Amino acid sequence: MCLGRVGEQMSLSLLIVDDHAEFRKAVAWLLEQKKLLARLYEAADGETGLRMTRSLCPDLVLVDAALPEMSGLEVARRLKEQDADLVVIILLPEDSVPYRRAARESGADAWVVKQRLDEELIITLRNCSTLLDK
Repeated sequence: MCLGRVGEQMSLSLLIVDDHAEFRKAVAWLLEQKKLLARLYEAADGETGLRMTRSLCPDLVLVDAALPEMSGLEVARRLKEQDADLVVIILLPEDSVPYRRAARESGADAWVVKQRLDEELIITLRNCSTLLDK
């Protein structure tokens, strides 16, 4: 894995798979402000996200559950089939039992509700970073 740490800071390579360019830019800005990002890769759809994960080997993949064509839940399932050790975080459109259940069933390591991204993403990334140390 490509995780490097300096004190409490992490340097992550992260692929975000989301069909909204503005949202991808907001995530990049948030992670840059917290000095968590070494490399950021972006994909606008599930197929591209799967290809980029195979070729770039990011530390984490952040994937929108509500992608068009291939859902983010299907992307997460396929990513975990390819590499069970890859850390996958699902972005949920809302905090509901059905979405949380679907995220868990997809094999994702964690989920974050999009509306609470700024509150939850950094905490979730730090919690998931322990998975990268294995």
